[in-house]
Amino acid sequence: MAELIWEGKYDKDGRRVAPLRVALPFQSVETVNESAQQRQLSLERFHSGRDSEWRNRLIWGDKKYVLPSLLDEFAGQVDLIYIDPPFDTGADFSFQVQVDGESFTKEQAGEFGEQAEAKQAAYRKFILDLYKARPIAGHTWLHGLKNGRMVHVGPVDSPISPGDVAQIASEFRRAMGTGKDAPSVNGVDVLGWDFAFEQNEVARQQAAQANINMRFLRIPRDVMDKRAVEQGDVQFFELAALSADVQGNGLSVTVTLTDFVIPPDDVPEEVRKAISNWEQWVDYWSVDWDNKGDTFHNQWQDYRTRKKRTIQKSVTHTYDGPGDYTVVVKVIDILGNDTTKSLKVKVTGNASSRSGSIRAAKPTTAPG
Repeated sequence: MAELIWEGKYDKDGRRVAPLRVALPFQSVETVNESAQQRQLSLERFHSGRDSEWRNRLIWGDKKYVLPSLLDEFAGQVDLIYIDPPFDTGADFSFQVQVDGESFTKEQAGEFGEQAEAKQAAYRKFILDLYKARPIAGHTWLHGLKNGRMVHVGPVDSPISPGDVAQIASEFRRAMGTGKDAPSVNGVDVLGWDFAFEQNEVARQQAAQANINMRFLRIPRDVMDKRAVEQGDVQFFELAALSADVQGNGLSVTVTLTDFVIPPDDVPEEVRKAISNWEQWVDYWSVDWDNKGDTFHNQWQDYRTRKKRTIQKSVTHTYDGPGDYTVVVKVIDILGNDTTKSLKVKVTGNASSRSGSIRAAKPTTAPG
């Protein structure tokens, strides 16, 4: 039987040294957006009947103290510890893979071929069933039909991008015709976990140029809630449209929310009647003042509470120096969906000059 050996496991007489027993509290320094890998893991845990609410942790500290502090929570529950791979050994961990008689070097093992295709097909069917769409075959970018409209199911590990929209539109035009899997309506529903910044506006322009009625709907996390799935409570909401102004004065930049539109078909009638101003749709909003095209970093936020029923619509930030910055605004509406918008800002450092107003035009809402 294999045994892990490390310095200090046994004393000079060959007796095993008892592990350090200490339980130190953990302090959460930062919570980041859910990764594609985490979403995939949650889906797999859901389908296997296990708890899907687990969240990965990145712990900074000495393993001598971290591991004992995890004992109370994980004692008796760990089946495997995987070390990937030993660092600074000078070893080459690549290996040769044979596919159809041809050999190539693979740096890291992964799924490919029929196994990956079967997994993708099962995932798409699961989402299409929840969306009450019928799966279809024979296409790469079009996966289902609902009420005569084609349906695209976005992947777990990447956002819907303008490039995806172009591919969907191109394949949709080729799919027009007759047959049980042909669309009877000039429209496509695009389902996705994440969408590239400005997707709702840029992609609508792409779809309009292609003369296709395209709707963008977010796949909700409820698909991993067993109770919601069994009760048929999973709802797919269309992306909202956010408008914002940005004004610059020297090193200071002010962002102001100016409008927020939710597709009316997604909102219960009693809620629509209670809304008299667009601000009431916004439950929370935050700003990343210097987004680098990666994860959204929450650097400021405002939200409603039971006592504080209003939100501020403007916020000002002062940069350390001049330059070109990308400001990303994130809004979470009263339905729990988030909408993002990116704004380009040029900071001059000249207090007497302004960068001007950068405002995105209010997009029209696609008909239901």
